[in-house]
Amino acid sequence: MNVDPFRAVAVALVLLPVALFAEAVTGRSVLFERDIHSYWLPGITAFVRAIGEGAWPLWDPLTNFGRPLLADPNLQFAYPPTWLNLVLSPGPY
Repeated sequence: MNVDPFRAVAVALVLLPVALFAEAVTGRSVLFERDIHSYWLPGITAFVRAIGEGAWPLWDPLTNFGRPLLADPNLQFAYPPTWLNLVLSPGPY
């Protein structure tokens, strides 16, 4: 039986990360939990607070010396699923 070496490499490249990060793939853990708690959660909290106060969510004055909110693509405010944070707390979201 002939085994195509390119196909074997492709299968290995797919299976290796799945095997190494099995807990993250199955949803039992996250890769960088500290990033969620120290970066994403304060950003989402500032977003919800700004909207609740009737202001545009442009700036977070409480993080360090302040930081831009809408200019940070990692906070993903342009995506409608992120807007669920306006009706759900970040934990269940």
